[in-house]
Amino acid sequence: MSERDAAAEAALATDYLEKVGAKKSVQDALQLLLKHRPEAPINVLISFFQSKLTSVPTVTLAYRQFQLAKRTDGLALGTIAEAYRLLSGSPAASNRAQQKREPRSKPVPGEMSGVGLLGGDYMQLLGMACSDFSPHASDTILRCFLKHDFEAVSFDAFHCALATCYLYEVFIKRTAALFHALDRTGHGVVRKELCESILQSLASSVAAYVVALGSVAS
Repeated sequence: MSERDAAAEAALATDYLEKVGAKKSVQDALQLLLKHRPEAPINVLISFFQSKLTSVPTVTLAYRQFQLAKRTDGLALGTIAEAYRLLSGSPAASNRAQQKREPRSKPVPGEMSGVGLLGGDYMQLLGMACSDFSPHASDTILRCFLKHDFEAVSFDAFHCALATCYLYEVFIKRTAALFHALDRTGHGVVRKELCESILQSLASSVAAYVVALGSVAS
């Protein structure tokens, strides 16, 4: 094939991809990978294209964004901001905002532009974020960060709630890993004295770190 024929073939292929919208979707998918650089890129691509094929509820999309943030960048502010933006602009949020919206003389600190996130969608997402926790832990988190259906949720409150879920999940995983490391017999039992000794060492280390921070600050 000559260079002229190859160029014509490439032009036809590009024209087709643009016409059917595939070029934009592929570019968006690649930009997503380059932005977050996940360890399992194929899984991220599958989720991305599945969301293109089906009508996915906005809360589910925001939850996927939260899951992506946990896997890739440790809950970076930009990724959580995207989840907040998705919910703030959702049709459900728009409808509820029109039904009941209290006038404000000045914006809530930390709130982004747009319709704004209301408590209904926020609590649904928060429930999904802590669905794998124990009932006691889940109920505690939901009560602590409770917002009513028509209550406005600032980005600061949104980020704080999701960060709590993320850090608690990390804590559970690391605690389980520590327990398994101490359970040398494999019987699911660890000596109480050993656990208390480790906790005391950790407490001493944290106290020393706090003192060091105070010295640096002064």
